[in-house]
Amino acid sequence: MEVLPRNAARERLAKGMRQVTERVQVREEGKPSETLHSLKADMPEGASVFDLHEAYWLDLLPRQSEEMPWRRLLSGMGLLRYWLFSPVWRSIRHPTMMLNGILSAALLLAWYYGVLVVGFTAIGADSAADAGAASSWLSQLSAVLGEWGLAMGGWQVWLVVSVVLALVPVAQLVDISWFTKRYLQNERVDEEIGCRDRIRSQVREALLALLEQPGYRRVTVVSHSFGTIIAMDLLADLRPERAVRLFTLGSPAELLEYRSQWMREEIRRCLESPAISQWWDFYSRQDWMAAPVPGHRKHHASFSIPVEREDSLLHRLTGETHKAYYSERRVLEALFYCCNQGGTCSEPSKSMA
Repeated sequence: MEVLPRNAARERLAKGMRQVTERVQVREEGKPSETLHSLKADMPEGASVFDLHEAYWLDLLPRQSEEMPWRRLLSGMGLLRYWLFSPVWRSIRHPTMMLNGILSAALLLAWYYGVLVVGFTAIGADSAADAGAASSWLSQLSAVLGEWGLAMGGWQVWLVVSVVLALVPVAQLVDISWFTKRYLQNERVDEEIGCRDRIRSQVREALLALLEQPGYRRVTVVSHSFGTIIAMDLLADLRPERAVRLFTLGSPAELLEYRSQWMREEIRRCLESPAISQWWDFYSRQDWMAAPVPGHRKHHASFSIPVEREDSLLHRLTGETHKAYYSERRVLEALFYCCNQGGTCSEPSKSMA
């Protein structure tokens, strides 16, 4: 998961809206601030103003790759068990998703191999430094683990693992896998409320604060990647006074619904939710991290839209294809269409990234 700074996703969307579309002339409407970025679009139906806000939640994102080696040793084992021995493999129906699943599993194993080497070696070094406990069974066990770490870290093996870890963003993959596990299980963080509850509450507050503003005629929620999971999780239960439009871009929902039963139920309830007046789902077969939202085509057939791209294999492997929705013309034109659907927008239309 790419940990973007605050408002970076909002600025990606604004840049795409200004530069990508050909049939709509877009310009800045005032200077962007910490809470608002306004754009004015000159369209055949008339001028429209888009106010872009961001519901930021990445400040609540825990990252496993920054933990101490001994903690990664223990939590990494649970991470592998959660993903490698789970029902998610049932979701792999397409060759690209199968390849992505195999590669992800291989990279997680390579990462954990490195964790074992570092952890065992560190344990052995601590044992050697503690001469007073040389006769204890714990010290002897530590020494054995240290020898394993040295043997596993032989330069030939370590060279191969290091090259693999350097070529692809493995730390990012680990953070995604670990955070997703914590969110789906709603694990508590530092004895506070659950990870899922904290994030959902923060996004809900941001959305409701904007829905309560009387100046906005239409409200559109734009979500990308794991943000689509949070949006569906929130909107499945939300009952605002007026409905919103939802855009889901590159959603991993098909994969995650197999791992978590409540996720499957939330998707179903979101598809039937009166809180959503219109739902556009964009996905790409070249995006190995996403698929169509399950059941979306049945409920919103004309708004389930595949995006064909000609990205290289390297871009698909590194996730660059997954990031491209913000600059995808079909996505942006649909946003403009939403603003003007049913008439010209004489008042601002709010989009929230």
